[in-house]
Amino acid sequence: AIAHARCLRMEQTVVRQALGLHVQANWCADGSTAYVEAAQAVGLEFGRDVARATSFGVGELLRAALAAGALRIVVGLGGTCVNDGGAGMLAALGATATSTDGAPCALDDGPAALRRLAALDLTPAIAAVANVELIAATDVDVPLLGPRGATYGFAPQKGAIDPQLVELESSMQRLADAVGRRDDGKDASVAL
Repeated sequence: AIAHARCLRMEQTVVRQALGLHVQANWCADGSTAYVEAAQAVGLEFGRDVARATSFGVGELLRAALAAGALRIVVGLGGTCVNDGGAGMLAALGATATSTDGAPCALDDGPAALRRLAALDLTPAIAAVANVELIAATDVDVPLLGPRGATYGFAPQKGAIDPQLVELESSMQRLADAVGRRDDGKDASVAL
């Protein structure tokens, strides 16, 4: 809609969709501002295996926009089939993690892999977007965790059944714990 309204040229980037296959994803730019739609990489049409779905392709879209010189990236977040808290996206931007046994933990294998997450190194991902303004375009405002949070509110529309919700929430709790408290005092691991 933005590309059409502003007569912008569409760009295409091959990315990994939510369940691992490759797909051509569209995005556009207006000067130094890029517009990326997460659903282009991880939309509901790419599957309903929420325990394995990864947001890695969203990170690949961000990398494409960065490579094109974007200094501001607006990311549309609706209509996705993932519930990995952005872990896959972070992996595509260079973040790494270790598991509870000290071995590498794959951030791009969906929420099931996050159950073993112990530590997270966001340094490369933060460096990748250091001088970029990132804007999350969303029509909802929900916390990550808790009964009103992302998992309980949205995982069922992504194919999760009731018994999976506890496991998915546990994965998001592990991710939030690994992220830790920010300098401004905000803590992703606190459910509202």
